Amino acid sequence: MDDRAARLHLASRMDSIAAFEVMEIQTLARELESAGRDVIHLEIGEPDFRTPEPIVAAAHRALDAQPMNYTSALGIPPLREAISRFYADRYRVSVDPARIVVTAGSSAALLLAFGVLLDAGDEVLLADPSYPCNRHFVHALGGVPKLVPVGPATRYQLTADLARAAWAPKTRAVMVATPSNPTGTMVPPAEMAALAGLCRERGAALIADEIYHGLTYGLDARTACETGEDVFVINSFSKYFQMTGWRLGWLVAPASHVRALEKLAQNLYISPATLSQHAALAAFEPGKIAILEERRRELAARRDFLVPALASLGFRVPVTPEGAFYVYADCSGLTEDSFAFAREALVHAGVAITPGRDFGFAAPKGMCESPTRSPWPGWRKRWRACATSSPRASALSRLLVALQFGLMAAMVLRADPSRLGIAFAALLVAGLAIGAWAISANRPGNFNIRPEPKEGGLLVTAGPYRWIRHPMYLAVLVTMAAFVAAGDAAQAVLWLLLAGVLAAKAVREERGLVLVHPGYAAYRERTRAILPFVY
Repeated sequence: MDDRAARLHLASRMDSIAAFEVMEIQTLARELESAGRDVIHLEIGEPDFRTPEPIVAAAHRALDAQPMNYTSALGIPPLREAISRFYADRYRVSVDPARIVVTAGSSAALLLAFGVLLDAGDEVLLADPSYPCNRHFVHALGGVPKLVPVGPATRYQLTADLARAAWAPKTRAVMVATPSNPTGTMVPPAEMAALAGLCRERGAALIADEIYHGLTYGLDARTACETGEDVFVINSFSKYFQMTGWRLGWLVAPASHVRALEKLAQNLYISPATLSQHAALAAFEPGKIAILEERRRELAARRDFLVPALASLGFRVPVTPEGAFYVYADCSGLTEDSFAFAREALVHAGVAITPGRDFGFAAPKGMCESPTRSPWPGWRKRWRACATSSPRASALSRLLVALQFGLMAAMVLRADPSRLGIAFAALLVAGLAIGAWAISANRPGNFNIRPEPKEGGLLVTAGPYRWIRHPMYLAVLVTMAAFVAAGDAAQAVLWLLLAGVLAAKAVREERGLVLVHPGYAAYRERTRAILPFVY
């Protein structure tokens, strides 16, 4: 690498923006195909159908008949009106075309929404697990994603009660996806109304990602637009309309924010692709919807085949997906590492699947097209106990802390003042020095980090077999060595006992030394980038 390039500044926001690990699977899949292997692609979120022919034909006609110039940043009026009619026909909801912003894909819609809503440091509540780009968008715009652990009990969806419990003074928005990626579950209409009411009450925005609407099975989705005109609703031509590469989406926004959205869109990308907009007009014609509905039935048949088939192979599907085209499958009965498992499935069976650790931190490492089991036996039970405030887990933690403080007190009571100074000076210096070394050296595995269920906290653990390098543990050992060097055997024995307690606690808690650090919510993702959690 050129030395000058190496010295160029890299923005700190990039510390918190991770790459998609699934892209490594896709890259390997393409390499295998280049070598002549037949690969079944189940790893990337797009339908395997071609864009319907009438839409392609409309694009050809537009190329001949329409000038391919920039359009309004809000989109061409005929398309905004067609989207408005779509809401009236499908959802029986009236949406003024003036509130519809056509965007360069749904990702652009989300960037626009966050761009007009967030100041630096503002928080957005998101379900964990959820689509990873959402939290990265928040970071890119200076906000703070606050991931709220969800599970099968709420069908992996954020609820009003969970949002209320996670709310903080800097909360400015709540985002839900229905159906969701990667779980395929939906937010019930009553829950969506409750979330909208909570946001309205507290002066925050509700953002509803509905890009998988139309791809629901056994029930029809209802739009968040029916909860009021102050909700931001995002949709896309990529999924139901099968136009992924056309990069076209839309945002239904409060009328008060449309001008701000227009100004931001003008500056970010000028306007959506003109050709894509004219082609998308054909998607709403009655005959074209019939094609899309037939394909929806095909996807429903695939889901109905795949869910029981996965169960017969040893997977567990905690919640049957209601929409989208994902199955969030627990592979912990087959492996302890979903990423390694995905590689093996690709190399040995020619099937490309998505390891779930891209999607969040609440579920550890064993879901395929998702995460669910940790590298350490018992961690999932420990995490669930912590998340549900288990009395037994809390009592154990209190007992261990009491034992630690008891040993400290014994040392203080026994200590000669001069020797006590040696102890605490050694403890302080060793802790600061080793901690600074670990951070500055960016040593992966020295620490592992996971959001702690209580507001603003982190669970910090040392990785498996690495807890002996934890600054707290090393500081105790250095202090013990200082007493040994000073010839105070009694004090050295007491510090050795403390080291033993910490070691026993570390082993008891899945070989990780668990600490709770409140108040670091604003730096959670930054800290995680420096001290990465290893799934």
